[in-house]
Amino acid sequence: MKLAVVIPCYNEHDRLDLLLVNRLMQGLMSVEPETTVLFVDDGSTDQTAAMLQGLSNSNSQISFLHLPKNVGKAEAVREGLNRSIADGAEIVGYCDADFATPPEEILRLISYAKDHPEYEAIIGSRVALAGYAIKRSHSRHYVGRLFATLSGAILGIGIYDTQCGAKWFHVSDALRKTLHEPFVSRWGFDVEIFGRLLRSGVTIEEFREVPLDTWADVEGSKVTITSGLLTFIELAKIRRYLRRWS
Repeated sequence: MKLAVVIPCYNEHDRLDLLLVNRLMQGLMSVEPETTVLFVDDGSTDQTAAMLQGLSNSNSQISFLHLPKNVGKAEAVREGLNRSIADGAEIVGYCDADFATPPEEILRLISYAKDHPEYEAIIGSRVALAGYAIKRSHSRHYVGRLFATLSGAILGIGIYDTQCGAKWFHVSDALRKTLHEPFVSRWGFDVEIFGRLLRSGVTIEEFREVPLDTWADVEGSKVTITSGLLTFIELAKIRRYLRRWS
């Protein structure tokens, strides 16, 4: 089975941990040797593109897609997923370049997706349960709960954690339709993906949230207070858009 991991990058030259990349690549060999990791450079202005090109040249499992200008995380992810599907991937997903979701958790989600073809979407979920190592600031946690509540009202379903940057999808006509046109949101695109899937015939029973064992905030995140507020504003735009999208 061919799988793909899409990792969007913007000015990550000094932040991308190559040791974690190596851990991910080594783990993929045991989980699914046919997996490709596609780094998408979102018009970086530092040396990110050169670094990613070097990684691609040194490992046949790593691919590199360069976007000539910055289009935002949503479009970088969409471009990467579409490229992976065009290259024959049967399961596609994405994670963040900061590896807040560590390689071992990414591998676990990929294994879960392989073992459960009945689920259209596999969603990593940051649930701070006893015995789990979920390290998240209190402010981000409570903002996330508010965002998830509002998102649930828009989608008509309850998803505990819409914004965790680790999600996988089985490639289907519904997913191809979902990714066909650009997202209207720059940061809240995860909600838009779920909404499009639901309106393409996917049922709530085909969504599966998988609690993460480990997750941690990483310094230098591109998600600022401003972008966080904009994500809330985007929910109104997504709500209007999904009403007419089909």
